[in-house]
Amino acid sequence: MLENIENKDEKNVLYEMGMSSVALGRVKYRVSRRELLACISEDDFAAKLHVIRLGFDRLLQERNKKQWFIDHGKLMLGALFEKADRDSTKLFDAYDEMINFVSIESNWKNIKDELATRDVKIMNFYDIALDFILLDAFEDLESPPSAITSVIQNRWLSQSFKKTTLATAVWSVLKAKRRLLKYPDGFISRFYSINEYLVPVLAWGFLGSEEELNRSCAYLKETIVDYLKCLFDPTRTRYTNLDDLSFDIEMHSKNYLQLILDNI
Repeated sequence: MLENIENKDEKNVLYEMGMSSVALGRVKYRVSRRELLACISEDDFAAKLHVIRLGFDRLLQERNKKQWFIDHGKLMLGALFEKADRDSTKLFDAYDEMINFVSIESNWKNIKDELATRDVKIMNFYDIALDFILLDAFEDLESPPSAITSVIQNRWLSQSFKKTTLATAVWSVLKAKRRLLKYPDGFISRFYSINEYLVPVLAWGFLGSEEELNRSCAYLKETIVDYLKCLFDPTRTRYTNLDDLSFDIEMHSKNYLQLILDNI
């Protein structure tokens, strides 16, 4: 498939091929982001999603490009924890453990099986890292569980006690979820290990009373959403051929990540 579109350079040819795949019912996805990403229709979203999947597949064929995303994802998390005045050591341990796990090819079959239970259709950077992990996290914090809101909204608790209680509440929720896992030592379990440290910081950042951290978390969300809008906009990302597409995805990724590191 990739070889057939390597050298085409007509404007938006990849989008047209995406539309053909949509018409044939070949583009499956877990949840529509049509409105969030300013697509004009469901088919428009699906066609652009098809294109972006191809672009990430092409880009991440190169080991050094893959390592860049790994390293800078960690830098972004570290910057957030520094802003929140939290120790990132245990988060980084969980992050490194996840990266090591997904890097082992013999684990991929079970990872695919696990993600299928969450309705993730494709093993692709967009579907897993951007959609399932990041966008879902932002959505969850728009309607947080009562265990979290009851802590944050309790006027009788000090801020330091709220943070400690919040971390305990998140740990309790994740502990209950772990009991239901098909693979107790799999991808989702490691994802929960990251969330054990990350979710309390994000919850406090979006819902707590520290204005600077509120601003940083809002900026993080807005910038990531604008990054995705940029990828889904053929006037900003070239859908001409795989070389142009993967180059633009890489450049946008670097530019937006630097904005986050400079301004979070």
